[in-house]
Amino acid sequence: MSDVKTRTAATVALWSAPDIDGNPVPQRKMPTVGGLADLQAEAHKEAFEQGLQEGREAGRAEIRALVDRLAGMFHDLAKPFEVLDAEVERELLTLAMALARQIVRRELKADPTQIIGIIREAIAALPVAAWPGEVLTARSRRYPNPGTVRMAPAPRTRLKLAI
Repeated sequence: MSDVKTRTAATVALWSAPDIDGNPVPQRKMPTVGGLADLQAEAHKEAFEQGLQEGREAGRAEIRALVDRLAGMFHDLAKPFEVLDAEVERELLTLAMALARQIVRRELKADPTQIIGIIREAIAALPVAAWPGEVLTARSRRYPNPGTVRMAPAPRTRLKLAI
C-alpha cells in the first residue's frame, strides 16, 4: 500500500484502449475545472437565448390573441351604434316632416292666398297643362279626334280655389 501512496502524478498514466485493426483510438483530454466552468457558462448562455426566444414568441402569440379579442369587442360595440344611427335617421325624418307640416299649416292660416301662386306654378309645370281639345306631349303637340272630344263632357265652369 505504501507503494501506491508514493507514486506521483508524473508516473501515473491513463489507461487507453488498445489498437484494433491498426486504427488508434484517439486520446481524450480530461476536462479541467476551468474548462468545465466555461462549458457550463456556454450551456447557460445557449439555454438563456433559447428561453428568451421562446418567451418572446409566446408573448407575441399572446399579444396577437389579445389584440384579436379586443378588435372583436370593438366590432361588437360598433354594431349597436349602426342600428342606433338608422333609428335616429328615421326619427329625425319623422320630426322634420311633422315640423314642415306645422309650418305650412301656420303659414296658410296666416295668409291663405299664398298657396294660389304655388298651385298655379305646379299646374303650369304639368305636361298636360293644355286647354280642352289639345294634348301636349313631350315630342309634339297633337289634337285628339273631334268625335272623341264631342263625346267627352264639356267643362261647365272653371274651378276656382277658395281658401
